[in-house]
Amino acid sequence: MMSFAAFFMRTLTHSADLPLKLFAIGRNYMPLPKESFSGAVCQSTQIGIFGAASNDKEAFNLFQEFEKISQNAYKSLGISFRLVRNPAADLDLSDSFKTEVQGQGTSLNKPITLSSIQLQNDFCS
Repeated sequence: MMSFAAFFMRTLTHSADLPLKLFAIGRNYMPLPKESFSGAVCQSTQIGIFGAASNDKEAFNLFQEFEKISQNAYKSLGISFRLVRNPAADLDLSDSFKTEVQGQGTSLNKPITLSSIQLQNDFCS
């Protein structure tokens, strides 16, 4: 989704359209571990939220709004979760800021990442 978002912003969007908020919903297929059935996949629905702003203040406001949207979604589903802000050492090259939404795995004794919210500046790969 990020490559499409970069293309969209560079070719189809004007600065007068900012701030911009978009979303996409689609299926996500993940292979199951090798210990399970060969070739089996786990299907889920994935939601992507994308925002663009013309300055740092608007961008951080969008980031906080997306955090609230995530919190409200997990609360409405009755899923217990926590927000974890990632330190600079754990950020990807394009990230300025990242928050993970973590929940307790049913078969694991450690938290699993349910989703993440990332703030990315203008970045060309």
